[in-house]
Amino acid sequence: MAEDYASLQLSLKQHPMALLRETMQRLSYAPCRQLATAPAAGRIKTASIVPVRQRPGSATGSLCATIEDAYDYANICLRSRVCERVRRRP
Repeated sequence: MAEDYASLQLSLKQHPMALLRETMQRLSYAPCRQLATAPAAGRIKTASIVPVRQRPGSATGSLCATIEDAYDYANICLRSRVCERVRRRP
């Protein structure tokens, strides 16, 4: 990402999500670092950027992604039924 910004002659003084963190906290969005302690079957709202995502052929519609915010990153996998439900949202 740093090379992309450098090649385009752009500069970031801080992570893009840092600019939104106060708003995200007010709306009860958790930072990525809280995903490590979230219950496996629970739900958590987080806002982040997605620098990497893929749909492996063997994953039968699931989506694997890396998400990151100003504090941390997390690797996530969304099952196909979740992907379809989210895709249908306006």
